[in-house]
Amino acid sequence: MRSDLKRSQSDFDEAGKLYSRALEFEPRNYDGIYGLGVCHSFRQEQPRAIEYFRRALYIQPDSAPARLALGFSLTRTGQWEAAVTELRAAVALEPKMRQAYYLLGQSYQRLGRSQEAQEAFKKVEELSRQEAETAQGVLTSEDVIFSAYVLYDVPQLGKALPVLTKGWQLNAFITADSGTPFTVGADRDVSNTRNRGDRVDQVGDPFQGVTQLETVNGRYVNGVRWFNTSAFKLPAAGTYGTLGRNTLYGPGFAAVDFSIFKNFRIHERYSIQLRAEIFNLFDRLNLGGPNGSISGDGLIFGTRHGGDAPGIGYGEPRNVQFVLKFLF
Repeated sequence: MRSDLKRSQSDFDEAGKLYSRALEFEPRNYDGIYGLGVCHSFRQEQPRAIEYFRRALYIQPDSAPARLALGFSLTRTGQWEAAVTELRAAVALEPKMRQAYYLLGQSYQRLGRSQEAQEAFKKVEELSRQEAETAQGVLTSEDVIFSAYVLYDVPQLGKALPVLTKGWQLNAFITADSGTPFTVGADRDVSNTRNRGDRVDQVGDPFQGVTQLETVNGRYVNGVRWFNTSAFKLPAAGTYGTLGRNTLYGPGFAAVDFSIFKNFRIHERYSIQLRAEIFNLFDRLNLGGPNGSISGDGLIFGTRHGGDAPGIGYGEPRNVQFVLKFLF
């Protein structure tokens, strides 16, 4: 669909118009409703996104991507309890949905449920390693995967003014990897076996001579070129190609989410928590994987995120939020 293409190219305004037009003819079309929700979410119109994701789930209640996307939008509007409900439903439907566990960890953290947050982040690390092992069959010395959750209760800073010098907590979630392996494939059935998995022959260094497309107002709207497709050629007719499986790597990923909590106890059962939370602390751009077809020009059109739900901890610009919470 042209609307899906526009969405993959991050042209959410045009994609939204196309989805809306399609829904005029088929109001209960799940793909159109879900796609429109994604467009609203990427435009930071989270209340509208929540509305469309709920409509999509009314049509397909067992859609794990829609549960994940709804959970994401709920976290962006501070509805942490509701987000936990949707994200738990998402992992129940799709137990290997790493991005849902990542958001679950963030949501539990904001609800003060530290043990459950740590368990969710451990699941993220476990699934990251499993994905790398599945992608290449076995980890090599080139594979680097790192994930850590740090929680530190700061000791009281002096004896004066305990209301200001005690009750501080520092938190950080750190994750990084060296990139996802991929294979450059033929764009046709060269082997004449109809298996749609033909590879190519490598004839040069794919990372030499890489040139970028022109930008528009400083933006790579036409994609970022990751490798040079002229380093490959189609194999001889009736053969599969000599390039090994998953021998190339896409862009690496790294992100640090950092937060500072201050707890004010006002009664034995009641307290107030003030939080400052910084997502993607170092504002790193995390590119997605490239088009692996020999005719795809080696281009990347988006950032790393999961399932088609927007953002999900990957490629988002740095943002800061402040939270005031009453605990009882």
